[in-house]
Amino acid sequence: MNLLDLDLQKCIHCGLCLESCATYAVALEETEGPRGRLALMKAVAQERLPLEEAAPHLLRCLDCRACEAACPSGVPYGEIWETFRLRLERVMPAPAPVARWRRLLIRSLLPYPTRLRVLALLWRTAQALGLTRLAAWLAGLRPGLAVFAETAAAHRVQIPFTPYGVFSPYGEKRGTVALFPGCVQDAFYARANRATLEVLRHLGFEVHIPREQTCCGAVAYHTGDPEHARELARRNIQVLESGPWQAVVNHIGGCGAMLKEYPRLFAQDPHWEDRARQFSVMVEDATAFVARHWRPLPLKPIGPYRAVYVDSCHLRHVQGVKEPPRAILRRIPGLTLVELEHPDRCCGSAGVYSLTQPRMALDMLEAKLEDVARADPNLLVVANPGCALHLERGLWRKGWRLPVRYVLEVVAEALPSPEFS
Repeated sequence: MNLLDLDLQKCIHCGLCLESCATYAVALEETEGPRGRLALMKAVAQERLPLEEAAPHLLRCLDCRACEAACPSGVPYGEIWETFRLRLERVMPAPAPVARWRRLLIRSLLPYPTRLRVLALLWRTAQALGLTRLAAWLAGLRPGLAVFAETAAAHRVQIPFTPYGVFSPYGEKRGTVALFPGCVQDAFYARANRATLEVLRHLGFEVHIPREQTCCGAVAYHTGDPEHARELARRNIQVLESGPWQAVVNHIGGCGAMLKEYPRLFAQDPHWEDRARQFSVMVEDATAFVARHWRPLPLKPIGPYRAVYVDSCHLRHVQGVKEPPRAILRRIPGLTLVELEHPDRCCGSAGVYSLTQPRMALDMLEAKLEDVARADPNLLVVANPGCALHLERGLWRKGWRLPVRYVLEVVAEALPSPEFS
C-alpha cells in the first residue's frame, strides 16, 4: 500500500466536512463534497473506476481546504487532490486553446511585474473610456467572456503601484521585515500593499521590498505546471531566504499559503526541500504579524463602519489565521465587526476556479453575498486579491455600492497617513 492509499484510508466517512464545503452546500450531492470525492479518488486508485468518470466531480473541487480544518482524522485532502490533479492533467490534458491561454498567463504574464503593471494601466484606461462596461454588456452575448468582462467593469485599478526599496520605521526601530507584494496584488490592489507598508512602519519596523522577487507560483501549481512553480519558488527563496529581516510578511492569503507550502514542491529534492522549509518558517501573514506585534497607535475614529470580514480560505484553513484579522478590526475606533453565518465557506473565487467552473463559482458567490446581505454591512473587508475581485464582480452584478477594503487598509485609514484618509 503506497502513501496515497494510506492517506485515503484515513477518511472515516463521518461527514463532518460536508457542512464546511461550499460546493456541497450549493449542489447537495455526495459526489460534490469532500467525502464523496475521496471515495471517488479511492475507487480510481484501486482501479475500480476510470479516472475519466470521476473527473467532472473532482474538477469541481475548489481546493479551499475547509474540509481539512473540519476533519477529525487529519485527512490531507489538499495533498491527495494535488496528486490527482497532476494525474488528470496527464490523462486528460486541457484543450489546445485553454492550454495556450494558461501558458500565456502563467509563464508570460504573472512572473513579470512590469507586464502586469502595463496590463493594469490599460485596464484603467479602458475603464476611463467606458470600454469595460461595453465589454461587460457584450459578454452577455458570449457567457464564456463574462468573468473577464464583468470583473474588468467592477474593479478599479489602484495606482500608484507597490514601491520597491528600503523604508525606515516611524520612530524607534523594533525590527526588520521583508514585504512580499505578490503579482496580481501588486498590479491591481497595490493600495493594500502600501497600507501594509504604512502599518508596519508605524509599528516600528524597517521594511524591505526587493525588486527581484516574483510570483509565488500558486496558479502554476494549481493548474498542473509544478515545474514552473518550482522555478518561481527557487527564485523567491534565493531572494528572500537571507537578509537582515526577521520575517517575510505578506497581506495575501493565497500567496502566503503557497510560500509556506514550498517544502511540498521539493519533496524529491533534499537540498531545496531543506532550504524551502527554512524559508517557509520565515513567512507570516501580515495580519498575524501585526496582531502579534501590536502596540498602541494614534488611531482616529473612522466610518462609522458596520463591517463584515470575508475570510480568505487559504489564510483561514491552510495558514490557520482566523482570529488575528478580527482582533485588529475590533481595535479600530468607529468600526463594528459583524460575523457572517458561514464564514468558513468559500466565495467561489479559488484562483482560476471562476474561469474553469464559472457556473458553480457564480452559485457560490450568490450564496456568499446572501450571507453578506443578512449582516447588512456598509464595508466589506478581505485579505486576498482573488476574493476581492470575485466579490467586487458580484457586487457590480447586483448594483450594490459596498466598498471592499483589505484589513490593513482599514487600519491605515485610521492612522495619520494622508494617502489613506
